[in-house]
Amino acid sequence: MADLKNIQWVNAMGNDRNRHYLGTFSDADADLRHEFAVGQNYNTVSLTAGVAVSLILNWDAYPSTNVDYDLYLYSGNPDAGGVVVAKSESRQGTTYPLPYEALTYTATTTGTHYIVVRKLRSSTPKVRRPNSSAIGTSSAAISRRPSIA
Repeated sequence: MADLKNIQWVNAMGNDRNRHYLGTFSDADADLRHEFAVGQNYNTVSLTAGVAVSLILNWDAYPSTNVDYDLYLYSGNPDAGGVVVAKSESRQGTTYPLPYEALTYTATTTGTHYIVVRKLRSSTPKVRRPNSSAIGTSSAAISRRPSIA
């Protein structure tokens, strides 16, 4: 019936609710890393060897921002000498205005990996709230998506 009336029908597929993290930037120990839990400067993700994953950090400061976060993925606990295996360090501000960091990584081993968000610079951005909650003076979300290779 929709086709006969020239109506485009679109259905959403999937539910990524459990593949997102939303939170307010917290840095009680003043080390410029977000605390995902009290005293824990990382979040964990289980990865499978040979499978690519994309991590996206997006905060609510569109259309441009002076708030600068970076996104890191470690193969071991970053507080115990873990190694950075992927990172996104786009410099928000004049050279890259979007409040967005993204990385893609193909795990070499199956196991727990660690996500770290580091704040480099912060000022009060123009805040609007699409689908995220506040991180610092802006909103942010980390998304995990399998990559298509």
